Amino acid sequence: MDFIECIRAIRRHAVVIVVIVLAGLAAAAVFVAVAPAQFTSDGRLLLTPVAAVVPGVTQSPADLVAGNNLVIQQVGTYVQLASTPTVLQPVIDELGLDETPATLARSVSVSAVGASAFIAVQATAATAEGAASLANSVASQLSTQVKTLTTTAQSPVTISATLVERPVAPTSPSSPNLVLSVLVGLLGGVAVAFIVVVLAEVLNTRVRRARDLLSATDAGYLGRLARDRRLRRAPVADLDGPPSAFIDDLRSIRAKLVASAEGEGAPVFVVSSPTTQEGKSVVAANLATALAETGLRTSLVDANLRAPVLAAYFGTGTEKGFSDALGGGIPATDLAMTSPSESLQVIVSAPADRAGERLASARASDLLAAIRAGSDVVVIDAGSVLRPSDALELSGSSTGYVIVARAGRSRIDEVKSAVTAVRDVGARVYGVVLTDAPTRGADARD
Repeated sequence: MDFIECIRAIRRHAVVIVVIVLAGLAAAAVFVAVAPAQFTSDGRLLLTPVAAVVPGVTQSPADLVAGNNLVIQQVGTYVQLASTPTVLQPVIDELGLDETPATLARSVSVSAVGASAFIAVQATAATAEGAASLANSVASQLSTQVKTLTTTAQSPVTISATLVERPVAPTSPSSPNLVLSVLVGLLGGVAVAFIVVVLAEVLNTRVRRARDLLSATDAGYLGRLARDRRLRRAPVADLDGPPSAFIDDLRSIRAKLVASAEGEGAPVFVVSSPTTQEGKSVVAANLATALAETGLRTSLVDANLRAPVLAAYFGTGTEKGFSDALGGGIPATDLAMTSPSESLQVIVSAPADRAGERLASARASDLLAAIRAGSDVVVIDAGSVLRPSDALELSGSSTGYVIVARAGRSRIDEVKSAVTAVRDVGARVYGVVLTDAPTRGADARD
């Protein structure tokens, strides 16, 4: 995924990203609101060597060095001593705490300060005064135990632990930390949003833009038809009306299609799609209208016998339609033809059973041949290619197929399978058309 695709992915999932990040911030706010406040107080002890006093004997520099070395060597030992019952039990008794040394140890932190003779004491409690009292008591008891242990050992040098930085009551809680909590919530939300976006992009199987179609098949890309909400009310665009992106796109596709079919006499375009509800009928009706606009004698045939819609699109009845002629009820010369414009005739249909069988019949071939003979171009609104596969039955009566994919609905693998299925029956694929293409947002451009 290149930089441009990353930006498009962010724009495409912008709402999801914002919601997840806000959820992370909300979780941080809730944590800060409900988490019990904790206060931390810090103190510092300094370990110093104290030589035994012997009348008439003066300490040599070597004695001082030995004493200092002993202090440095014992710092780690005294740090460990601070978390034992030897120090903590007297603290519990002094403060009257209802705890055990093991549980109290979790509220106390004692550590060496670098390679120095300092020991840092830190205590945490539910109140500021409690934290200060606990830290002072631990420091005091540790100092007492250090003196006791070195005295008991009868060493010529004892160690004194002096409280050089007395713990005081903090003015604000150490936890929860508002800034840190918000930062963690923000970063957590961003991380989760990133994972969601990556998964959404990796697992996406639907066509969204031209690049998806080009990656699915080598059939050729005829163009995109911009999403136009007016088509929901009137599926056939008024080419003489106000200009629109849809009409501009339609004329561009018309030009490419006519150029592709040059030299084929009266071409017969079967407009189909991988499955149902992908906009092929709207494309077929508007493509036929655009072809007729150039003066070509255009015939639009509704061969989608399972769900014919052209009669509704053009506001006409279904009597003496293509389905009736397939059933043998009327001859080809009696087909009812609606003429929305001088160069366009529309042959509608009513729903019919055994659609695939009817379209595969010799009767269907003869009817389409007769229609083609009186036209410069024929556009057939067919059923789907895959489920069901009625459109494939028209391969022998056509010069090629136009495969329609609907942005946000058609699946990439199904478009690929549809093109393969058409080629497997020996038919030509003029190309694929992306319909209902977004005009705004990350996928507005190919």
